[in-house]
Amino acid sequence: MIALLGFLGSRLGGGIAAAIVAALTVGVGVQTVRLSGAHRDVAKLAAEIDRPVTGYKAQLATCKTNREELEAKIAVQNAAVAGLKAEAAKRTADAEKAVTEALKGRESAEARAAKLLRNPPAGIDTCARAMSAFEAVKESAR
Repeated sequence: MIALLGFLGSRLGGGIAAAIVAALTVGVGVQTVRLSGAHRDVAKLAAEIDRPVTGYKAQLATCKTNREELEAKIAVQNAAVAGLKAEAAKRTADAEKAVTEALKGRESAEARAAKLLRNPPAGIDTCARAMSAFEAVKESAR
C-alpha cells in the first residue's frame, strides 16, 4: 500500500492517476448525458400513454368498450337468427303439411273424376245429360 502511494506521488504515477481520473470523469459525464436522455424518453412515452383521447390507455379503453358493444350486438343478432331458424322450421313443417293435404285432396279429386268418366251422363238430349252430369258431380262432392 505504501509502495502504491509512493508511486502515485511520483511524476509518472501522478500523470497516470490524472489520466485515469480524466477518463473516469469523461465516462461519468457520458453516462450522465445518456441517463438524462433516457429520463426524457421515459417522460415522453409516459405522456403518450396517458394522453387523453389519443393516448394508449384511452385507445385501449375505447377498444374494450367497442368490443363489449359488439359482443352485445352479436348476442342480439344470434338470438334473432335462432328465432328466424325456428320460424323457418315451423313454416317448412306447415308447408309440408299443406303439401300432404293437397296431395290427399288431389287423389280424392282424381278418384271422383275417374268415377265420373266411367259413368257417362245419361239422358236422351243435351239438357238431360247436363242434368245427369250435374247430379253426378254433386253426388261425388258429398
